[in-house]
Amino acid sequence: MSFPLPCRILALTISALLFWHPSSTTPSRHVVLVSIDGLAAYHLENEELELPNLRELIVQGAWADASQTVFPSVTHPSHATLVTGVSPRQHGVLGNRMTNRETGASFHVSSRTRKEAIRVRTLFDAAHEKGLVTAAVCWPETRGDVSIDFNLLHGHEELDPGDVDPGLLAELREAGIPIDSYYDWSKEGGTQGYRDLLRAKAATHLIQQHRPHLLAVHLMVTDSTQHA
Repeated sequence: MSFPLPCRILALTISALLFWHPSSTTPSRHVVLVSIDGLAAYHLENEELELPNLRELIVQGAWADASQTVFPSVTHPSHATLVTGVSPRQHGVLGNRMTNRETGASFHVSSRTRKEAIRVRTLFDAAHEKGLVTAAVCWPETRGDVSIDFNLLHGHEELDPGDVDPGLLAELREAGIPIDSYYDWSKEGGTQGYRDLLRAKAATHLIQQHRPHLLAVHLMVTDSTQHA
């Protein structure tokens, strides 16, 4: 599915938020990167659309006048570019599905680890190297990423839930978030709205309990609805 520029994917809101730590007299900076898959950026310029939460994030965060997506303008190459700053030719994620030229085998890029999928440094790497706390909720190509402290893996149908940190899953269950259904329903096409709600609740929990310096969240119901 394609949309007019700036891109198929993104109404992208990057919010640089200030949180006060009770034991500190100075604020520390926290970045929350929110990707809404399938929401073209031009919708945000339509004042007739009631998007109060997004507009509030724009006011409090950062807003770009224009942007242009990478080619191909599909989810996984685009998200890899967002966290690396380079083109698919450089980071290596050339499509949602890719083919091994030597064997002819086709595979979804989500089935690979981050090191196998992305060949260059990411924002998570940069933050981790500075000793900052990092987190990701449903962010593509983060499987086995040692630079992410709290990682709720993208619930793609090819994902083995055993790859998800059991401690994080237990923590979310204890907080009353029915996170198991997020993975149990990964093959159900009509559940993205509910699964986005679980992603949002998980992200909120991580902010409240762990205050990550970098948190990336990927929401998908808009994309799923338009495909349907």
